[in-house]
Amino acid sequence: MNVDCDRVDALADDLALGFLTGAERALVLRHLDECHSCRAEVASLTQIAAAVPLVSPSAAPPHGLDGRVLDVAC
Repeated sequence: MNVDCDRVDALADDLALGFLTGAERALVLRHLDECHSCRAEVASLTQIAAAVPLVSPSAAPPHGLDGRVLDVAC
């Protein structure tokens, strides 16, 4: 693993979740074009991130939340 792989490893979670923008995203994507190992890791994390909503329980917001939000916003 080289320095670029270390940097991509640190940013892989955020890339898989869609949180990276700008220069960091470009840096990671450029590295993924060249590094099969990092590309496989990010692909795996992306699959996991895509599956999370499928296994997460849905829950309605607590009663009265809309009123409390509007009270704070006004």
